[in-house]
Amino acid sequence: AAVNSTAGAVLSWNPNPTTPFIGVNGLVASGGTVYVAGGFTTIGGSPRNNLAALDGTTGAALSWNPNANDVVLCIALSGGAIYAGGTLTSVGGTTRNNFAAVDATTGALLPLNPNLDGYVSKIAISGSTMYLSGMFTTIGGQPRSHLAAMDLSGTVLSWNPTANLMAWAMQVSGGKV
Repeated sequence: AAVNSTAGAVLSWNPNPTTPFIGVNGLVASGGTVYVAGGFTTIGGSPRNNLAALDGTTGAALSWNPNANDVVLCIALSGGAIYAGGTLTSVGGTTRNNFAAVDATTGALLPLNPNLDGYVSKIAISGSTMYLSGMFTTIGGQPRSHLAAMDLSGTVLSWNPTANLMAWAMQVSGGKV
């Protein structure tokens, strides 16, 4: 749904996702496009599996269709890439364990593949660093307990706070996560 930020009135924008499992978990807006992540099979009047791009005015699905095979729990946008984390194991038929990067214009899968051994619940990006939280213990073959950082090219960084559980919310501000 969309709500007017000043008056609080509900607007007519309604992409009406089917929600057999989770529904909508996250969204990111850029220009006139709203990128949506979740557990759905149809949204904006078109078949879309767990990731979709919607027209920000009408709520109709755009042609962008990366086709994630399982639930996407979180989404982030940086530069020309959409980053998606969750319980997915493939995008567009190509293996991606729990995390994928997709071209924001074409929907094509990007080569970034950190191959996490458990799902990603949150993504936060600050500059060229991406922070991930989830139920994982390795990323890119390196041990990380529930929290990790990598640069936007996929190099796992030394940041390693070794959390005992995952974070369901995460923000980067003033040099702190």
